Amino acid sequence: MKRIIAIIMLLAFVSVANAGLQIKIGTTSGGAYPHAPYKVDMGADGTFDFQTFCIEPDDYFETQPKYSASIDGDDIKYIPNDGSVGKLKTEVKEIYAAFLNNALTGVDGNTIQGAIWYAQGYVQADFKNWSGCSTAYSAGKTWWDSVKVNFDTNYNTAGADKVQVLNVWGENGADIQSQLIRVPAPGAVLLAGLGTMVVGFVRRRSL
Repeated sequence: MKRIIAIIMLLAFVSVANAGLQIKIGTTSGGAYPHAPYKVDMGADGTFDFQTFCIEPDDYFETQPKYSASIDGDDIKYIPNDGSVGKLKTEVKEIYAAFLNNALTGVDGNTIQGAIWYAQGYVQADFKNWSGCSTAYSAGKTWWDSVKVNFDTNYNTAGADKVQVLNVWGENGADIQSQLIRVPAPGAVLLAGLGTMVVGFVRRRSL
């Protein structure tokens, strides 16, 4: 009987792991729009696990809904079913890694957000309908142009190779603003730990 219970627990864990991520996104700043950086609640359980920045210029998110999400390497997926994919730039990975490593202390969050958009290849015209984002883009462009030479030497960018795209989807597969994530994410570590505990339980019960 105990073995059956252990197997059921293991199957339940596998089902959860394969069901896809559920997340919430929040803001960290009460300052000027776009209020970067942001924060991600992996599992949408009310606990924010890490800070992040947006990748795309023409999407948005709301702070209340739960969203579906997937971690997709360098692939920025625009619409789930049409195959449209962009690639995350190395410079963006380095900026985000430097931020996570506390190497950008003193740089305004909106400026970092603007630099990420600029380094990803977007232009000022992409923000014509978003005045706050346009201001952030201008500040980020100026800052990035002043530091990008030898950035990986002058700033701590350790872990840049682990930065990936967290693609986010709303109801009916609507494309929501993609976010940056360095893997393994804290929420993913917790899930992996749960899996290890369940497997250990199964092994002990089978002895």
